[in-house]
Amino acid sequence: MIYSKKAGTKTFNIHVPDLPQREAVMNALLKGDYFDPAGKPETIRNIYHRYEDICSLMEDRIESASLPHFKDWLIDNVDFIRIIAQTEQDAHKIFV
Repeated sequence: MIYSKKAGTKTFNIHVPDLPQREAVMNALLKGDYFDPAGKPETIRNIYHRYEDICSLMEDRIESASLPHFKDWLIDNVDFIRIIAQTEQDAHKIFV
């Protein structure tokens, strides 16, 4: 669910070509490698810190046997929608 393999190339399912640093943070998190978010763009820092939040919230809460059921629930109940706004002001209006 994190990446797909197309034409022999792995691509993250949440792929934004304009942000090559996003791939670096995603690879580090996936592999458990060290990554320093300091000085990176806000979106990169958000990915890193939200991953930390999820890890701290989920730590020891789901037993290994229950993980496949949780994964299925998550896939069935969570949707990602991409919305493009022309201006930052429009983006704030859409968010609200």
